[in-house]
Amino acid sequence: MKKITAIIVDDEKGVRELLKLLLAKHCEEVNLLGEAGDSETAFELINLKHPDLVFLDIKMPKENGFTLLQRFEKPNFEVIFTTSYAEFAIPAIKANALDYLLKPYDVEELKMAVEKVLEKKIKSVNSPPSEINIKVHNNELVEQVNAKLVISFEAQNNYTTLTLIDGRKYIVAKVLNDFEELVKPLNCFLRIHRSVIINKNNIKNYSKSAPYTITLTNSVVFEISRRKRAEIIEILKNK
Repeated sequence: MKKITAIIVDDEKGVRELLKLLLAKHCEEVNLLGEAGDSETAFELINLKHPDLVFLDIKMPKENGFTLLQRFEKPNFEVIFTTSYAEFAIPAIKANALDYLLKPYDVEELKMAVEKVLEKKIKSVNSPPSEINIKVHNNELVEQVNAKLVISFEAQNNYTTLTLIDGRKYIVAKVLNDFEELVKPLNCFLRIHRSVIINKNNIKNYSKSAPYTITLTNSVVFEISRRKRAEIIEILKNK
């Protein structure tokens, strides 16, 4: 069973206890990491525990749930707002909450809300990321380069040269294995030699016989290693 880690944020202890009981009885996939009765404790707990989900009360003393959520520049957790006030439904939706529960809680609505979180978590795990950025140094600046713009990675001892589609080159103090793992989820890079990784989307042509080379769209030619030739040619045939 897939698990969802969660935190309950509500200033009423009785409400927190009731939600804990309902989750334990009806939502076994939820693993509670803790609870908070005020926004400051919640902020610290979320940063400490990194939950998948936060059940977040809207009306609380000092700072409401919306304001607390705004303290996170890019929340890496889902939010299910909880409140006794139906008029908060639209603001909750605008705050990108995954769902909204009215008190007293309806068990079926609670189960459906948790199921949404689970489905989204499974989908995010199974879906490759659309973008991976690589930090490179350009004189005194540190830039973020979209990995899909890299046409090749070439190993040079403990460094790797990145060549971009537009011809720019960067030398990064990482070994080739590090980049191989980093870009693997994109499914568009291929290691053709112990010292070379190429972007499959930028192959101009390749030879199916000796000397077994690949020419990229920037006209650079790389030789496929003898050990990997059969495997690489088969992959390219099915590309």
